[in-house]
Amino acid sequence: MKDKFGAIAVVTLAVAILGVIVPILWDYYSGQKGITLTLMSHNEVISSSTAVEGLEINYKGTKLPSLSRMTFLIENT
Repeated sequence: MKDKFGAIAVVTLAVAILGVIVPILWDYYSGQKGITLTLMSHNEVISSSTAVEGLEINYKGTKLPSLSRMTFLIENT
């Protein structure tokens, strides 16, 4: 009977330790995930100029003030 209580005490202690350590590790692991978006470059290809009369930039019928090219870096962190 004494050995049974000793085994139950060891199992209870192990479950209690896991009950504290596992949530701490889970919080650390889940906090490490993320995604970052970085603008690497921004170039204006064409802009409406007053020097050239009648110059318009259109995309599918929508008039745009300028045409730009942007390069992004997406990182999974």
